[in-house]
Amino acid sequence: MSDVTRAIINHIENDDAVGMRDAFYAELQNRVMQHIENHKAVVAQNLIVNPETVEAEDDTENDVENNEPETSPQ
Repeated sequence: MSDVTRAIINHIENDDAVGMRDAFYAELQNRVMQHIENHKAVVAQNLIVNPETVEAEDDTENDVENNEPETSPQ
């Protein structure tokens, strides 16, 4: 059992709802932030390895914007 899990259980056993909530939220935030940091590293690595892919995607977006229907003056 991890230290965090043990701390949460101890808070529950001591009827310390605020402490339990704080420990739970802190661990949840740590896990979410770690996941985000890992994803940012993957995205950054992909940008370094495949920069031509990013340029091709940008060109595609410009083509879509330029193909808007024209309105005729009345």
